Amino acid sequence: MTCRYARSGLSLPVGAPISLTVMNRLFTAWRRLLRADEGFTIIEATVSMALLAILVATVSAAILSSLSAIQRVRWYQQATALGNEAVENTRDLTFDDLVMSSADATVGADPLIDTSGPDPTFDPDGPGVLVPEKLVITPAGGAIDPHTLPTRTIDDQDYTIHRYVTWVDNDVQGGPDEDYKRVVVRIVWEDKGADRVYTTSTFITEARRGLPTPKFEVAPDIQEQTVDPGFQVVFSYGIENLGIVDTYDIDWTVPAGRIWTIIPYLETSGNDDFDAGDTVLIDTNGNGIRDTGSVGTGDDVLVHFVWTLLPADALGTEVIPFSVTSGADATESKIVSGVLNVGGASTKLYLHDNPFPPTGNQSTEERYLMTADIPTQSTLYNYSTDLDVEPGRLVQPGGSATSSRQTKAQWIYQAPEPLQLVGNLTLNTWVANDAANCNQPVAIVAVIRQKNSANAGGGTVLGTATGTLNLTCSFQQIGTTIAVSHTVPKNKWVEVTLYINGTITNRPMRVAYDTTVYPSSLNIPTVVAP
Repeated sequence: MTCRYARSGLSLPVGAPISLTVMNRLFTAWRRLLRADEGFTIIEATVSMALLAILVATVSAAILSSLSAIQRVRWYQQATALGNEAVENTRDLTFDDLVMSSADATVGADPLIDTSGPDPTFDPDGPGVLVPEKLVITPAGGAIDPHTLPTRTIDDQDYTIHRYVTWVDNDVQGGPDEDYKRVVVRIVWEDKGADRVYTTSTFITEARRGLPTPKFEVAPDIQEQTVDPGFQVVFSYGIENLGIVDTYDIDWTVPAGRIWTIIPYLETSGNDDFDAGDTVLIDTNGNGIRDTGSVGTGDDVLVHFVWTLLPADALGTEVIPFSVTSGADATESKIVSGVLNVGGASTKLYLHDNPFPPTGNQSTEERYLMTADIPTQSTLYNYSTDLDVEPGRLVQPGGSATSSRQTKAQWIYQAPEPLQLVGNLTLNTWVANDAANCNQPVAIVAVIRQKNSANAGGGTVLGTATGTLNLTCSFQQIGTTIAVSHTVPKNKWVEVTLYINGTITNRPMRVAYDTTVYPSSLNIPTVVAP
């Protein structure tokens, strides 16, 4: 069955689809009719309007579809640009800075990071052929922290940028020979309620670039310390190789009139402090001079110059020159200096209350500060109102360096620079028995420790002194000598603890401090090294 459109000359089967060609012919016929003198019937006008509506709807749908496709392409191009930008930013970083934070990687809610195993992993291609790889993470983190950047909005579209760094080497991942990392960047945006993802990645390896000539630096240029006769001296210098692979000859000059046997050690224990784990330098290149051995381009070594002062060494200041010479070119040499004060004035740290100067009575606290500030308060307050009614700080028997605050008194000091504690430290304190135990013996223990933070427990014991004294009920000054030979690193803490050995005596004592009358202090027979 067909349908003929009146006066158009066209006939179509009923139900046949209308193609664009047919529509064009209809539209042409319709225009021809418009030019005719005859006019339209109502039916012809209705059909003409229907054909026009179909034509407009078809063209509109095609335009909207094209615009939507263009918008999606723009979003994808923008995501690609953001991904490439993030990758290029990682290429500007050093190999060592390409590190994620362990807290950021494991505490966050990133479902792509697998924390079920001993080490967090990330699969760089999701369901692809690659296996999950170990993340490059440290507690301190690096340049990739946080790994998810704040949302970027471009042309009203939000993009989330995720960055991942993994180990790729066949060696033990994260081991000493690891030098191959993968950086993966994922750009995520939303389209019609679904996440769209663009992923890009790059490999980063550690490049070593050396100059064709020897070049190195030695630091510091000069350092100073004070050491009492009979105690050990340690001057440490770092050598950084900025040129070709080289070996560095080490030499020094002993000041006239001094009988010192100086021995150079290479730092091999990994803690940057001289100890039994370090290695004595020997002559490896056969020229009769001790040397560092081979040092690679970009590497650095630490050399300790160590000797012990004689008990009869005269007091005074000496300058010791230490020379470092390139084994590849003997004309390349640098000289640094160590200034040694044999004996000298001590550093005095006063024991304070909290706050200082004291403002009134207060209950027992866990620990207090030591500073070089001289006490200015004339009144001795009760620092233990929860334990006693008498002035001063009550210390009950049976304590230790790590016991509760009622059985110990502690003070702390943060080293602003590396602090050499070499010699006999003297703890001058004012102590007394409580009113019920006058003229009774008290077994006092003093401990010096190094700690990583002010409130940290434990720590490294640097020295201990013990003594049993008959104490009156009036405060009396006692001097406790503690032998120490240690360098406290910058920003680490020195802690002084007083407690009573309960296995010897079972009586409490009171300690007075932070007043002009009772200026208890710790005297250090050294100065801070610059």
